[in-house]
Amino acid sequence: MNPAALLAMFAPMLLVTPDFAPDSTEWNGLAYLATTADEANVEVQVLDTLSWDAVQPRDILVLLNPGPSVSGDTLRSFVEDGGHAILALDGPDGGHLAKGLGITVSAPPAIHGSYYQNHVDFPVLTPDSDHFLWFNVDRIVLNHPTVLATQENEVPGFSWKNIIAFEEPGQFFAQEAAVGRGRLLVLADASVFINDMQIQSHGTKQFTANSMRYFCGGEASVRCRIFLILPSTQTVGQYRPMDSRGGSTLETFFERAVNELNQLGIRTNGALSSKDSLKYLGWGLVLFLLLMALGWMLRSSPPIGDWMATREPSGSALGERIDGWLSTPKNADYSPALLAIQVDICQTLGAFLETDVTRESWSREGVKEVTDAVGHRASPELASALLRCLQNSNMVSNVSAKASRPSSTTRASFRQLLADWRQVRDALNPRGDA
Repeated sequence: MNPAALLAMFAPMLLVTPDFAPDSTEWNGLAYLATTADEANVEVQVLDTLSWDAVQPRDILVLLNPGPSVSGDTLRSFVEDGGHAILALDGPDGGHLAKGLGITVSAPPAIHGSYYQNHVDFPVLTPDSDHFLWFNVDRIVLNHPTVLATQENEVPGFSWKNIIAFEEPGQFFAQEAAVGRGRLLVLADASVFINDMQIQSHGTKQFTANSMRYFCGGEASVRCRIFLILPSTQTVGQYRPMDSRGGSTLETFFERAVNELNQLGIRTNGALSSKDSLKYLGWGLVLFLLLMALGWMLRSSPPIGDWMATREPSGSALGERIDGWLSTPKNADYSPALLAIQVDICQTLGAFLETDVTRESWSREGVKEVTDAVGHRASPELASALLRCLQNSNMVSNVSAKASRPSSTTRASFRQLLADWRQVRDALNPRGDA
């Protein structure tokens, strides 16, 4: 047979899809990860190139068997500065990270007592604690996992904790380290993220979802963003701690404050994962409600500022009024402020989209048309922030438009609304016009 014809016959067999290809639907690809992430309310941003100069301490990195361009020293600097990272290994390939992170990686197979279809390359792990990673998980099936051993490489500043163990003493599947202001979670099998492992095992899929949300903090209803680093991801630059970066002292302080709040939310979620914590929280809530009721009975009438009067907002710049709103008592009626923001949303969107936008014209189709236009002309992230603004300002709900006169809201929701609308408004109206 002609050699060229022979090569053409066998060429399809020679085209092997690489592991962790983000758009691949093959068994070893990551296309299904988008479904799992969406169900977990997680936004996954796959990075072809990781620029360490652009990474912030508040970011969450998920590294799937990263290549040699990711160094342990750089990753450690990011975590020490308050960052959070999940490192999932695939065999002993992650050994180049050991020196900087103090990881002890052993070659497979893992010695365990339970295997999928009695195959030693597919250990089956079942919950042995109430750790968050086990939430709603009956079992996870692994695929040729490596083994994390008791940490022998002492690295100053690392405090390691064994999370999930194999049955063989001294062999672990998951370990976590508190490093400086941040945390690092290490998994001994990156294949839990691939298509086939999630599709074939609901427990593995749920475990993957839990892993992606592990460092998110806040409620599950709050959408979280992670950056996905693959073996093919190239890195440029070096991570620089926030204290050493340029910029104003106020900006650095703000970044630090946001990071500390994120870490507080993560620590709170971890504490609430135990049954005893939930019991104490229940009694604490009862006591809090009793104190609130007592305070309500003994309260005096709160002062009513001029801005709280029921009227249409004036034409003054919105930014000049925000500080006044935030300085009001905690039990204030925010409905006039919501009305002002609704008007400002309509005016800003109308100028940006060059069309008339009114508070009375919203519908499900109208909301989709506006957010799609913003997503197309600006970014999908900005469109998501805009949708939160429309909902938190009581302009629209998930299903329909709201009444023209908004009801009040909580102080926390109002603060979130202001943060989101400032972001959207600055992006749509960079000159800051009223």
